[in-house]
Amino acid sequence: MNLRRIGSLAACLVSTSLPALADWDIQAGPTDLIPSTFAFGVSETGQTLSVFCNDGVPNIMAWGYPAQAGASRQEALDIIVSGERFTVTTTHVPPDGYWVGPAQDSLIEALQNGRVVTMIPVSATDTEISLRGSSRTISSALSGCGNVVQTTADTAPTPPPDRTQINAEIAAACGGEFVLDDAALLTGLIDGDDIPDFVLDWAGVTCQASDLGRGAGNCGINMCQISVVLSERDNEVVLGLAPELVPDAFGRARLKTVALRPSCSDGALDCVFLWNLTDEGLEAMPAPQ
Repeated sequence: MNLRRIGSLAACLVSTSLPALADWDIQAGPTDLIPSTFAFGVSETGQTLSVFCNDGVPNIMAWGYPAQAGASRQEALDIIVSGERFTVTTTHVPPDGYWVGPAQDSLIEALQNGRVVTMIPVSATDTEISLRGSSRTISSALSGCGNVVQTTADTAPTPPPDRTQINAEIAAACGGEFVLDDAALLTGLIDGDDIPDFVLDWAGVTCQASDLGRGAGNCGINMCQISVVLSERDNEVVLGLAPELVPDAFGRARLKTVALRPSCSDGALDCVFLWNLTDEGLEAMPAPQ
């Protein structure tokens, strides 16, 4: 991100107005200040915390604070989530009222699992923002960001997933139009209720934007991310190939994927995993031969 050319652009951060006290939401990028799709939450007084990917690294931006005189400078930004304090080394741009910098993985995980975040900027008022809805939106915003793969727990309930919602998230990741292969989206009863769940194979997503193309940045050299969108649990993301949903003995569906070395044991070139849904999330087990 080129911070040296930033002028008074904070009002242009997003193209739509942001509602106060709403659940966390996601906005397609880039914008004048943020280079990628980002998740955000808003305080009662209009300050915003955004989470996004910059050059393969998760970043946070605290903005919406009153403008102050002074040159851009490096400052520590303290963030408290569920009583745990994190310190982020940020660039503070006083005339535009924001702080931006790379975030630790532990902070990203806390933001997804917590209920309230408090930002404590230098020379500005402490700000509290609800984290309701942050789990799914942050996972979507950081999907494909380096090696970040998030699994989360204990967040506020969200509406059951549907095809429209999934299409919107793909469009946000692609920054516009996309083509979805017929076999890229699977439906079955994976978690504990009777509402259909979805499995999205990012290998079957092709973005119209030429700089993204296949997988919207969610594919490596050999394998792609597979998003598991659950109706009563937070989303899960795993790596693999050729996902299938296979029935279990209880009338539910289990995810089956192919993995490649070095994910396989005993030096095998490839292997097959069945994924069990536990209290901690999806757990890979070698499939019976």
